[in-house]
Amino acid sequence: MRFHRSLAATVALLAAGALACSENPNATGSPSLSAAQADSVAAAVAADLDGMPEGAVFDQFGLPSAPQGPTGTMTCEPTISPFPPVNSDGDPIPDSIRIDFTGCVFEGRHETVTLSGARDLVDMEPLVTGHHVRSRFIDFGRSVTRTETGATWSATQNGVRQFSATATELQAQEIGFHTEFVFPDGATAQHDRDWSSLFTADVGQEITMRHLPAGTWDVDGTSAWTKGDHSWSLTVNTSVPLHFDPACEFRPRFDDGTVQIVATRGGETSTVTVEFTACGQYTVTRS
Repeated sequence: MRFHRSLAATVALLAAGALACSENPNATGSPSLSAAQADSVAAAVAADLDGMPEGAVFDQFGLPSAPQGPTGTMTCEPTISPFPPVNSDGDPIPDSIRIDFTGCVFEGRHETVTLSGARDLVDMEPLVTGHHVRSRFIDFGRSVTRTETGATWSATQNGVRQFSATATELQAQEIGFHTEFVFPDGATAQHDRDWSSLFTADVGQEITMRHLPAGTWDVDGTSAWTKGDHSWSLTVNTSVPLHFDPACEFRPRFDDGTVQIVATRGGETSTVTVEFTACGQYTVTRS
């Protein structure tokens, strides 16, 4: 049995304990994750995968991509310091700035997103025109409330993302990246990771400093997942590259691809397979 769900729906149902993922009837030994824990890990990894593009391009001073695609309105302008910024090489990336998103609210068709915290953006080659940027997240928070249900979940992030890009490929690293999740019922979880990834633009598409087009992500890395009194070590890789569509109206913004998560705790192992089937939709299988 496999479940087909959006990220927001998964998070809401997880809090109510209403989901169970499938199990491989031929699996042997004791799984390291229960069915509900596997769903929780899948939801968190999907959310963090969806966040990878943030900071990769410098559109609107690094504002995150609108969760509802081209529609919706942002009701604030982030505070940028220093202002005006220094830009030694004249490309779209200033030498070094801090962007404070406190009080920013995005109103979309399906959800309301409230932002908080800050990001530091640094041009890693300030004297050379090019696409080399480091983005440090400082208590950067996103609280999401679904319009249909009123359910709210949030994530707060700290850590570094680094990007280097050509017109067709973008290499990314997440270094000491920490996410704290709060589910609608108040339950919490943490995800600490070091990931490397490669983004390849679709044929005919071009990466610019202001736009990340449709393309595929290959991701590989390790992380630690903690929920309640239990912790797991995770390895994450894309067995089928994730196809990113920036026009998706639902997060996560992938319409194809498969991620495999191997979770280990106390010598026991579970494999969680997350298969993306459409914008904001994926299935979860535990084995």
